[in-house]
Amino acid sequence: MKSIIEKLTEDMKVKITERKARKILLQVPEGLKIYASEIAGNLEMTGPEVIISIEPCFGACDLRDNEAKKMGCDLLVHIGHADFGVRTEVPVIHHEFRMEYDFRKILIENIKKLEKFKKIGVMTTIQYVDSVPQIKQTLEHNGKEVLVGNNKKTGYQGHVLGCDFSAVNSLENKVDCFIYFGSGRFHPSGFLTEKPFFVIDSERGEIFDISPEIRKEMIKKELSIEKARNMKNFVIYISTKPGQMHPERVHKIKKKLLSIGKEVIVVSADMLIPEKLLGIKCDVVVNTACPRLKEDSLQFKKIILNPEDVDKL
Repeated sequence: MKSIIEKLTEDMKVKITERKARKILLQVPEGLKIYASEIAGNLEMTGPEVIISIEPCFGACDLRDNEAKKMGCDLLVHIGHADFGVRTEVPVIHHEFRMEYDFRKILIENIKKLEKFKKIGVMTTIQYVDSVPQIKQTLEHNGKEVLVGNNKKTGYQGHVLGCDFSAVNSLENKVDCFIYFGSGRFHPSGFLTEKPFFVIDSERGEIFDISPEIRKEMIKKELSIEKARNMKNFVIYISTKPGQMHPERVHKIKKKLLSIGKEVIVVSADMLIPEKLLGIKCDVVVNTACPRLKEDSLQFKKIILNPEDVDKL
């Protein structure tokens, strides 16, 4: 049986050889950083020098191509996320790192939890998209109608990211409940739906209902908007990360805020942390980068809004 490192590097070696890369910047997500030095060693066997980026990696939007360029690299190898079309100055090889997992046992053992629901929408991360047919077939064998959409950026069935639920947004009025299968709560907790929402967790080996958590997030969102109506000083944040940089949104947001009597400044940073706002008059941050930043509002001690929230002020 091949090791995890062999699986990670086998396909990449072929692509790297084809590109005739001389120097590579390797970008690895937090969960795989324990393998980073071994991966780098395996890749260097193909000839090029490898530099490991130890900056945090937040997803497919967070490609360190500027870092690669500064390091004199002619190729960026990005592990763990699918390509969703981010333009870069340095060519990128994406290695999606698919995982094999049989969800059928958990699903069959817990099928009674879904007995009230006929039409079910399913979603997962890139690691488990190969299991979508398995989940669909198992549910259908148990009398369910399964609806699966395609992610607009990657084209994969049922594929969601922490910031992108295009594969399931259109299913909201067509299903009785949603199921996310994978590991952890991060990805499903970003999908704010009023429908019952279940997680099939590969780590815990069970199905659980996260609807109460989702409802709390929806209430927190509305409370943030309500509080922001009475605040004066607004900061609009633009990220310099290539997949999170949306300067075109700023003019519209600034115009709206000025029209309702707010004081507005625009700031930029690769990654926004509370210390970077020290000394700046700021009651509310309007975040045009990763929409999940709002979950750090307690850390910032500021109200954090996303662009769509500004229209509700």
